[in-house]
Amino acid sequence: MHKGFTIIEILIAMFIFIVIAGAAVSLFISSLASQRYVLSSQRLADEVSLFMESLSRALREAQRDSGGGCLAANYNYEEFVAPGPGIKFLTKESQCREIALFADQRIYERIGFGTWNALTSEGISIENLEFNLIGQEGGATDNMQPRVTALVEAVAKNFPGGGPPRIKLQTTISQRDLDEP
Repeated sequence: MHKGFTIIEILIAMFIFIVIAGAAVSLFISSLASQRYVLSSQRLADEVSLFMESLSRALREAQRDSGGGCLAANYNYEEFVAPGPGIKFLTKESQCREIALFADQRIYERIGFGTWNALTSEGISIENLEFNLIGQEGGATDNMQPRVTALVEAVAKNFPGGGPPRIKLQTTISQRDLDEP
């Protein structure tokens, strides 16, 4: 009777073990990359959604600037391009508030002509911030309720490997209180 294994049997067993172990390691690495992508996508979506919700709330509560201290007289919103594309409006507390995209691809705000404060983190890059104002053409004389369409396009920064997660959100906001002519 013959006991033990031949060298061929041992080599075949080792080859099968290496193939199975390689597949398991490859699956593990692939699942880690997928998890990193999903977590980065979720963080990006959370941050951009939080910004858009905060912006929506602020724009809904904006007031008409009848005195012209912040905006042109009798306007609700005003777009500007410097220091980057942005919007300004009068808050319900009657403070001038500006929101803009800066060259470092982050969104900042300024209240009452004070200092600019970041609204987005360094972990994401805002590629585009656009505002489309509707119903402001005649100030208080146009019989249209002013509204703003806001668009934000963002991408996760420092993402290893393939293409980084991206998100594009758009919303249209109208004031909560109707303008009285």
